[in-house]
Amino acid sequence: MEEKVWKELYQKYGKESSVYQSWEWAQLQEKIGNKPLFLTVEQNQKITAGLVCIQKESEGRFRKKTVLFAEGNPLGTQQDQIKLLEQYKTEAKKYNNDIYAATVQQPVAIFEKTKLFRRDSHTIILDLSQPEDIIWGRLEKKSIRWGIKRATAAGIEVNPIKNEEELQEFYKIYTSTALKGKFTAKSHIFFQQILKTFVPEKKAIFLVAKEKKNVVGGILALTSETHAIIHLTGTSEEGMKLQANVLVYWKAIQQAKKEGKQFIDFGGYDIYAKPGEKIYAINQYKERWSGAITPQPIFTTRKKYAKMKMLMQESAILRKLYRWLK
Repeated sequence: MEEKVWKELYQKYGKESSVYQSWEWAQLQEKIGNKPLFLTVEQNQKITAGLVCIQKESEGRFRKKTVLFAEGNPLGTQQDQIKLLEQYKTEAKKYNNDIYAATVQQPVAIFEKTKLFRRDSHTIILDLSQPEDIIWGRLEKKSIRWGIKRATAAGIEVNPIKNEEELQEFYKIYTSTALKGKFTAKSHIFFQQILKTFVPEKKAIFLVAKEKKNVVGGILALTSETHAIIHLTGTSEEGMKLQANVLVYWKAIQQAKKEGKQFIDFGGYDIYAKPGEKIYAINQYKERWSGAITPQPIFTTRKKYAKMKMLMQESAILRKLYRWLK
């Protein structure tokens, strides 16, 4: 695939899609060991529509699996989008599983027309079209507004990441956060690519928080024309004490609004989480920013998988079993 051709497609249709259909995202995936696959529609020997999918390999408990993964609506007219989704259905047969996360807040009729099976996840979306003082007034007072004021009073400064040195400092904090949170950390190559390509191309908001001269936290949001999606955060123990973890969220919101984004996506919300579960506490934190719980449409060619995921959402036991089998 030619870079110029794909970037022209994204420039024309990206507003109704997401950053996950950009050329930069496809190249990043290749750098970290996944395989980008470009599906296209041509007219008169010219590419007029496209969909980038990612082939991922994962080591299950009993076998290696290959998964076809796509995010963001296809780039093209509605007629061409349907053609691309039919191609996707054909391609998906070659894999152990397939998952397609449609663009949040965009129509999904094209997916239904191609008879893909749907199961919804959720996220929290904050409307940035409101004046900043209105957004501020709706933030939870005792923890969020207090945390922002606490961090500011403590001298925490939050600014765009500048160089590899700051990246190294943040990466140590981030990997420590991943270890404590028991989730798989992104590779250092991932962050280098974000700094090298996404930041210059205005496809990421990457901020670090400093206490004096030391990095104590940071946040990464990937951006399209209309949305910013919070992708990851990390905060040191000292940063947590000083509420840097709260301040970086607020600064990301302010920066996204400054860049003209209409919404900021807090990156996932489990409506089936139960009190006492870790994800429940994460949900509560995100709720305090006063965004709206919003469906995240997920599609697949596999009916059994869609039904299983729906059952898992309602059963903690099934979720634990699924994680054990992965």
